[in-house]
Amino acid sequence: MLNSAVTALLGFVFWILAARLYTAEAVGLASAALSAVSLLSGIAAVGLGMGLVRYSPDAGGDAKKLINSVFTTNVILAIIIAAVFIIGLDIWSPGLIFIREQPLYLLLFIIFTVATGLTGMAQYSFIARKRSDFALIQSCIFMISKIILVVLLAQIFAAFGIFSAVGIGYMIAVSLGIFILLPRIVKGYFPLPGIRINLLKGIIKFSSFNYVADIIATAPALVLSIMIVNMLGPEQTAYFFITWSIAGLLYAIGSSTSLSIFAEGSNNGQITPGHMWQSLKFILILLIPAIILMILLGDKLLLIFGKEYSEEGTRLLMMLTLTALPLSINSIYFSKKKVEKDMKPVILFSGLIAALTLGLSYLLLPQFGLIAAGAAWLASQAITAMIILVIFIRNRTLKRNI
Repeated sequence: MLNSAVTALLGFVFWILAARLYTAEAVGLASAALSAVSLLSGIAAVGLGMGLVRYSPDAGGDAKKLINSVFTTNVILAIIIAAVFIIGLDIWSPGLIFIREQPLYLLLFIIFTVATGLTGMAQYSFIARKRSDFALIQSCIFMISKIILVVLLAQIFAAFGIFSAVGIGYMIAVSLGIFILLPRIVKGYFPLPGIRINLLKGIIKFSSFNYVADIIATAPALVLSIMIVNMLGPEQTAYFFITWSIAGLLYAIGSSTSLSIFAEGSNNGQITPGHMWQSLKFILILLIPAIILMILLGDKLLLIFGKEYSEEGTRLLMMLTLTALPLSINSIYFSKKKVEKDMKPVILFSGLIAALTLGLSYLLLPQFGLIAAGAAWLASQAITAMIILVIFIRNRTLKRNI
């Protein structure tokens, strides 16, 4: 929870500086490019991150080989997928064509995609060993590095200054994670390239289903920025991304709690209904006051970034803020199903959320602007949460009757 909170708060500081030091167009292009990197690194992860959390505790003496196999697979896939994305920019994101304008931009885009994926894999490795404090340390180094860099690079680059600050921050963070922190919890660990198929087979089935679920679950947040930069332009993308980042402060409460009970359930073999209710109560205690404050002060908060951000993003922020409640319910349910290795409901409901969010946004953005994306996101999460609650309550009632 602290890791997520620190990441969100320092990310808030980063984007304040970016909004003040760079134009709205630069912020929009950089945020869309960063969303693309996150999407591509997620695709390259093929679900193996959650597989590490689920199976690494039982790997015993093979833990080092398993971790290196996962890391190596991730690097190879990230390079291939990033290269394909760059080649096809004319097709799927003409708004990001500037990435191909210079060989340096192109090379850094690929390197940053690799570094982003490996940073996430290192975080999963820490969580699998119940060392979330190391995840916090890595996140702090990442956030501090990119805050310093976004200031230093403002005089050198435009949009690519923001993008480079984040990318270099990931490179620093992953170096710390795999060379210093990881060897402290996995004795004798050293990052050596290599793939042990026999070890990956043990988690590939779980990871493949989890991969599909993760890609579908992250698609709305990441694809929306790319969609908006192509449909509404870079300035509107900047207003959307900054507003989404603020809402991320609230989303961190539910997502970090659900990830924690997933790690705990993976070590204990189950997540009980009692754990779910306790987690939900904990989330609500933190979330409800935060939502009220955000509704009352959201427009003032956006003014920190600039008057245009407040004018364009206030109504959107209200929609995104309210989404934190159903999103938390869905996240807890997904964690329970992942521990049970029952991925079908996770994929089904994640698909419903993605389809409704992206479909409605695509149809309504040209007419209603950014508020359409917020309404689509809220509606998709709320509908899914209601379905999940009905299913959960019905199952509990049936068990009691039996």
